[in-house]
Amino acid sequence: MVFSVLLAACSDSSTPTDPATPNSQESYFPLTKGSTWMYNGLVTYTATMEGDTIVGGKTYQISRGSTGGTSLVRKESGNYYQTLITPPNFTEIPMLKENAPEGTSWEYDGVANSTLNHYVYVLEKRDLKYTVNGKEYSDVIKVNLKDTLKISGISINSQSVDYYYAKGVGLIEFITPKGKISLVSYSIK
Repeated sequence: MVFSVLLAACSDSSTPTDPATPNSQESYFPLTKGSTWMYNGLVTYTATMEGDTIVGGKTYQISRGSTGGTSLVRKESGNYYQTLITPPNFTEIPMLKENAPEGTSWEYDGVANSTLNHYVYVLEKRDLKYTVNGKEYSDVIKVNLKDTLKISGISINSQSVDYYYAKGVGLIEFITPKGKISLVSYSIK
């Protein structure tokens, strides 16, 4: 579910295209229109921020992946929210809290493929140096997500995914039980 929003970033331009959009250099998930991120690993694809839309009185940025996935993403007070379901079946998922201290956790319950899923996010580390495809990034946040299926009230099939976000770049890598998807190149507008 979270794969469709994979983002990260690349140029030295930091002027937002919309005054409501935060400064990309200070963001762990840049939302500026025209920004692109290319990934490889388990899946090879490109994610592009295409502009904005208003849903329920809130402004979201549209993230479209080359494999067909689309997500709406917004930032409010250092917290990032995404949706993976097209309105009117609209649910916000709190995916990143960039100002939270290490050890902060947050939870979300959602339905995917008619099955209840319980998601627990933990901001495990801040201010990391982390290398992806030979490039070292600094000021990286690591977030762990545990996704547990719940069937008839019983938790089964738990999996863990680690997400690495670099300031001014975005999502640089995520590691699943099946492998990883890593940033190859990026361009932030």
